[in-house]
Amino acid sequence: MMFENTDRMEPPANPRDIYYLPGMGGMLDVGLGEELLRRGFALSGRETIGPFKRLRFGEQVDAVRQDLVERESEWLSTSPVI
Repeated sequence: MMFENTDRMEPPANPRDIYYLPGMGGMLDVGLGEELLRRGFALSGRETIGPFKRLRFGEQVDAVRQDLVERESEWLSTSPVI
């Protein structure tokens, strides 16, 4: 668990938006993702199955980095990434 000093934090662009990367073999709408959706959060991210799972680790990191760069205008430094 990580704690941050909230006095210096900017509010997220939309506090209900989360970039979610489930564990290997995971899907966005199963397990934790399912619960986040049930609670009204909007999820974007990568399911770690299929083509993504077949990438080498460095390529997986690059894919996630690219996702976040492409959404740069939508994200702030305080936007949740799980």
